[in-house]
Amino acid sequence: MSWLPRSKGGIALLTVASITGVAFTPVFYYMFLAPKVDTSKPMPRGMNTRGAYVNSGSRDAGPDRPISAKDLE
Repeated sequence: MSWLPRSKGGIALLTVASITGVAFTPVFYYMFLAPKVDTSKPMPRGMNTRGAYVNSGSRDAGPDRPISAKDLE
């Protein structure tokens, strides 16, 4: 195959380019090709169900209270 690089630098560049291409394929898909959520319609049931659990990882003292100037001192 004549298009393959013969030097070590060429092989390294081809390897880095290949890994970068594989790594950014999902990012490209979700940014440009994935279906978008229509905000004018109600959310699908799957998204509503997941939404309640997004911030459930914190098990500290309870709900957040507003920050006052005294807290920032």
